[in-house]
Amino acid sequence: MMQIFRAIADIRSVGASVVTVGTFDGVHLGHQAIIQQVKDFAANHSRQSAIVTFDPHPRKVLGKGPVTILTTTAEKLDIFADAGIDQVVVIPFSREFAALSSEAFVTSVLVDKLTVREMVVGYDHHFGRNREGGFEALQQLGRRHGFTVHQVPQLVNGGEAVSSTYIRQLLETGDVAKAARFMGRRYCIEGIVKPGDGRGKQIGFPTANLELS
Repeated sequence: MMQIFRAIADIRSVGASVVTVGTFDGVHLGHQAIIQQVKDFAANHSRQSAIVTFDPHPRKVLGKGPVTILTTTAEKLDIFADAGIDQVVVIPFSREFAALSSEAFVTSVLVDKLTVREMVVGYDHHFGRNREGGFEALQQLGRRHGFTVHQVPQLVNGGEAVSSTYIRQLLETGDVAKAARFMGRRYCIEGIVKPGDGRGKQIGFPTANLELS
């Protein structure tokens, strides 16, 4: 059963791990390729597979404009569990956490808590204060702390790069079918049905007023 930790202090390492870090909004085909590599490396070396993600979405906290959330944290956790991940850390994202340097994040979370031995990241991965840490910085930290870093190239589907941003654009223009292809599953939304003005009864057609979660 997948272990879920919702605070850094709660993490209990059960041995050396293979880790990936990211928001994983949409858990699209590109994210799935990263997760598969995490699982493969973990299986090949008898290590734990681990994902570190954030809640809420960093852009919401840092005020970098509105962002449409493709998957809730609960949905992401379900997908990670179905994928067979061993451990997930959901870090409460705040401005204080965002101020951590890349090295402080790596040492305090990945090294000290998760006993990272291998790390898998995407082609555009950055981390730490002001996104100061990239792939080369991770490699340097890996050499210092005893872990290897693997980079997954950008995934292209039908000549188009797969990204959360592009999927949001597809949904905004109503191309739900194409968004689903890039996500690798149907797109769905969650919400609570609320009472409306009774217009459905007036037109003889049932309707539902959905308050999005």
